[in-house]
Amino acid sequence: LKPFWLKSAPVGCALGRPFLQHTRAMAAAWWYYEVAPGKVLPYPDEEGVELENLYQENKRQQGFSKVTLVSGKYQYEIDFGQMIQTNRQTMRTRGIQRRQNPRHRELLDQLAEKDQVIGQLGGQLHNAQTDAMTAERLPPQQ
Repeated sequence: LKPFWLKSAPVGCALGRPFLQHTRAMAAAWWYYEVAPGKVLPYPDEEGVELENLYQENKRQQGFSKVTLVSGKYQYEIDFGQMIQTNRQTMRTRGIQRRQNPRHRELLDQLAEKDQVIGQLGGQLHNAQTDAMTAERLPPQQ
């Protein structure tokens, strides 16, 4: 399985830690796994982002299925219906949690504003380039 950010990243985009951290901050939700009763830890950025993508895909398909998540040398079966993960080698089962990102809507609104500004600037740049090309083709005025 390819994480969604590899599928959608622009060609030549460097996908380092800052990109993953930014992607996690923008995610609709964050994912956690249970290490002891009442104690959870966050999934690493890459796996958390991939889990959210798989969750959203399953949600769109009108029902939750079991999916596979690879984390390091381990493979886990994730059951979104029961909210558990099962280590395929050891068969150990842990609870998982999905917590809504409280800033998700605000961040999407900020991105939409930035996209609008970029679109306006792109239009202005296009107009300036067109004007410059037109001016180059006109005969000199006397």
